[in-house]
Amino acid sequence: MIQNGWLIIVLGLFVAGCAAPVTYNHPSKPLAEKQRDTVECLAMANQAAYGAGNWSSDPAIRNAIFQNARDQYFAMCLESRGWVAGVTGQPRPTNQVSAEPPKDAERRCQQEALYLLGYYDLWRDGRDSWWWQQALQRYQTNKGLTMEDLEAAARLRTAIDNDLQAQGSVDRWRHCLVEAGIKGM
Repeated sequence: MIQNGWLIIVLGLFVAGCAAPVTYNHPSKPLAEKQRDTVECLAMANQAAYGAGNWSSDPAIRNAIFQNARDQYFAMCLESRGWVAGVTGQPRPTNQVSAEPPKDAERRCQQEALYLLGYYDLWRDGRDSWWWQQALQRYQTNKGLTMEDLEAAARLRTAIDNDLQAQGSVDRWRHCLVEAGIKGM
């Protein structure tokens, strides 16, 4: 009877699609970068999922909720770095648009600056992500900045410059902007 129960559960998982987890790949990254992304995203996902399910007194339920949350955070992290779900190691056809978000030199400088100011603690590579947007919005809200006019970017740069100058680490920020081709600081 017990063996039949396990068989039904396994078949149910297979039919529901839980037996085969989603795989992710980034066809254009070298192996070393893929390994680094995997390690960094898994560490971030474990940290983000910590405490998920603590409301339950059943350890099995807590563990299942933690694993599900970790898998979700892991997938979001990989996707934010340009990984694609369900892709094999084959290169993509050239007529398709790349899933990797574009890098932005000024955004990389802003990420570095907000890292120094304690608003952002993830990768500083110039890519847009949900986590970056949250950090930027927190900073803008704390500084009373609105981003609806043409002068918004200049006001943001000025606010960051002032905060880093007060902290004593403005040289790194200004050097980054010069490298990015941003003038006026």
